[in-house]
Amino acid sequence: MPRYKNATITEKKPVQEIRADIRSYIRNERDTVLKKQMALKEAIKSEDQRRLEFIAWKLKQDTRSLPLNIMKFIGSLKKSVRETIRNKGGTPFSIVRELFVYWDTDKTGQISAEELKRCMNSLGVLITMNECEEVVKYYSKSEVDGAEMLYDELLRDLSYGEPSLIAYVSEKEEAEQNQKELRFEEYQETFLQKPPIVVKFLEAVREWVQKLLRDVGGTPDQHIRFLFKFYDYDYSSGLYASELVIACKRSLKLKIDQQQAQEIVTYYDRKNQGQMQYEPFLKDVCADVKPILTFTEFTPRRIAEAKKSLARNPFIPKPFAAPPNKFLEKFKQDCRQALQNKINKMGGSVGSWIRDAFVFWDPGYTRKIASTEALMGATKRIGVTISEEEALLLIKLYDKLGTGEMHYDYFIDEIMKESPNFLMDSVLVDTSVTPTTRTPPLVEGCMQKLKTAVNAFVRKSKGLLNAKDMMHGTFLRFDTAKSGGIDAVAFKSAAKELRATTATDAELSATLKWFDTNGTHLLDYSSLTRQIYGEDVSTEKLTLPRLKDSKKFNALAESLNSCTYGSTIAPEDRSLSLNNMATTMNLFGVKAGTQERNLELVENPAVKLARIKMKRIKILTEKAKVEKKIQSVDEQRKKILDDFKERHGK
Repeated sequence: MPRYKNATITEKKPVQEIRADIRSYIRNERDTVLKKQMALKEAIKSEDQRRLEFIAWKLKQDTRSLPLNIMKFIGSLKKSVRETIRNKGGTPFSIVRELFVYWDTDKTGQISAEELKRCMNSLGVLITMNECEEVVKYYSKSEVDGAEMLYDELLRDLSYGEPSLIAYVSEKEEAEQNQKELRFEEYQETFLQKPPIVVKFLEAVREWVQKLLRDVGGTPDQHIRFLFKFYDYDYSSGLYASELVIACKRSLKLKIDQQQAQEIVTYYDRKNQGQMQYEPFLKDVCADVKPILTFTEFTPRRIAEAKKSLARNPFIPKPFAAPPNKFLEKFKQDCRQALQNKINKMGGSVGSWIRDAFVFWDPGYTRKIASTEALMGATKRIGVTISEEEALLLIKLYDKLGTGEMHYDYFIDEIMKESPNFLMDSVLVDTSVTPTTRTPPLVEGCMQKLKTAVNAFVRKSKGLLNAKDMMHGTFLRFDTAKSGGIDAVAFKSAAKELRATTATDAELSATLKWFDTNGTHLLDYSSLTRQIYGEDVSTEKLTLPRLKDSKKFNALAESLNSCTYGSTIAPEDRSLSLNNMATTMNLFGVKAGTQERNLELVENPAVKLARIKMKRIKILTEKAKVEKKIQSVDEQRKKILDDFKERHGK
């Protein structure tokens, strides 16, 4: 037998060990087969059990009808789970389990009705306590009141009909699915429809943002965020109604009150904290705001609509303007003519002359005039003479703050706006404009309706009545004080008496302001009748000369005033002495030597007789007018009575 190098000789095992190894191997092989058989049996048993459970659940799903609140609850939870999966990832099981673990305050693995309500409110779902109790009772295994719900069956309901995790679902398909499913109303859905006041407020804020972008640049986010941080005094990450009012008045320069601010805060209070949040407000503001480098060409129609909408916006302060008034228009026309005459004779400009007149009577340069004497003096320097009542009316028209002072800067701006400057040809400026041509449309409409109503009465009377007399007489009946003016209530009643029911309150109010000739908020109905039907002795002012005997003059004035068809004549005031006249003339800058020469009366007998004759002729002319008018009214009265007796057989 050959010998091999490095060969090793193993020792033989004993027979007993070999037999033990064989027995162990056989035993292991047998146990492995048994274990596999047992595992197979268990797998088959588990699969059969799951199959039976699925068949039972499928049968239950096909045969049961879910209550309405349960279907809404599942639909709302499905929508929240879909949004969470799309934005943050995860699975329905992980999301629902996380909700249960987070809101399960007692750590029992189950959720009570109170915990479920807090959970759904955190998802933005509006659900009541009774609905939560119904859901908990449906998903709990116990019928006892106060039982808590499990989430095993809830997960199966959520997974039913949902695509698998690897399936792609577009946002459009997901939105359509959310629309089809029944669900509870969400807190965000209550803000889909903006109230009109919020729409107007957003329009005003966008205009402010656009102005800032043009002037200082930046972004809308930057300006809105700075606004919130600057006026958030308590650092609550939001603005209360009081803080919003301060921000609008100081920074945005908007007109807003506490009630409007509260409505806006309520709309943007998405967390129910009593204050408006920054994110939803910024999103709405930037909805129509274009970036600064974006150019958008608007059509003239769109520009006109935008300007019209901004003009009607209640939050944007309107520039101050005096209300339309007939005397004011005539006064401005007289001032322009007087200033033009000054410029033609002595040079200068409209602005220099009119500012010199007002600054002379405002030495402190407060840009305000409070006394009627100062205003009369200023207009006298311009070249226009007005009465004390007219001065009081001007002060009230230009009283911007209601302090009884005239802010004459606005009057100067209106005069300069339509007056030619030295670069313009004065021939091109239309100086033939009368105050009546500037009558506002509302006043024109009201006068037309009054005229139509009066003419209808005249036609019905078959020519017995005179239209002018009827209108003037109707206003006289409502003028209980016989002052020549009626207030708004009496004017409305008179219009109703004349059957001018189509005249709106706005038209009546505009007409009263237009014919308020003395600032007493009364309608000068003589001026109204005169503008509609022309001059007449019943509406025109009587210009009787002064009589030597004051007693006779006062008696004549009293007799004329007793007639309701003429204008009121004030008794002669003989208390004005030469000293008072001198003081008054000094008020208007007249020298003392000129006063004495003007007060000297040098008159020869021939001139005196001629003056007395002209005075007598003028008095007789006015007397003839009054007698003729009285005769006309008496004739109308007689015709009406005769017609009444004829129709009634008396």
